[in-house]
Amino acid sequence: MKWRRKLVWALAALAAFTLVVIGAGCVAKIEPQTVFGVAVFRWNYSAAWKKGPMLSQYSETLLKYNGGYVPERVDSFLIRRIAETDSQEELEAIADFYAAKGGQRTPGDVVKMPAASKVRLIPIVLSRIDGYAPFHAIHAVMFLDELRIGEPHFKTFLNVRSQTSDQVYDPVKRMGHEAWLETIALPEAKECFRAWWNEEEPWATKALRDPLAGSNLEISGP
Repeated sequence: MKWRRKLVWALAALAAFTLVVIGAGCVAKIEPQTVFGVAVFRWNYSAAWKKGPMLSQYSETLLKYNGGYVPERVDSFLIRRIAETDSQEELEAIADFYAAKGGQRTPGDVVKMPAASKVRLIPIVLSRIDGYAPFHAIHAVMFLDELRIGEPHFKTFLNVRSQTSDQVYDPVKRMGHEAWLETIALPEAKECFRAWWNEEEPWATKALRDPLAGSNLEISGP
């Protein structure tokens, strides 16, 4: 009979442990900005063989439970990974993660990281931007500009440059803003940022030059 009692106790302990693990996981998911939530993120990140799917799922969690904002300690951790990692897959995953947040959910620290890290990340975003869904790509353009100026844009978007002619506005009126963004504005913006990046000049000079200068586009608020 003793062995039965021991078995019952063992099963009860296992059930209790399982409930604790599940509960802890739920807390970390619902409160990602807490110390525990950050610790769970780092554990999952370290355990993930591919960082892309893990960061994509984490981004959805942040959008659902944290307004889309990246916790400061997670931001600091990912900034270190940008500087330190030798993994191209990891850099691409981090680039995709932040590119989707440009102009709206980008924390200040990542856009203020050292120039060497910016120079490392920008060409990766540019090499992947054609594979993004249209609105992901538009946010990626804004993220690139945030890296350039070293400050986050907030609730901005890609718009027709102010004080332009009616001829420039005609396609927007005719097609609708969303169609204009996808078919005209986005291709032009990508071309402008690629030309800006490919210009041979020091980062200090490049950072002062607006890639959209001379175009019909600007990044501006509502």
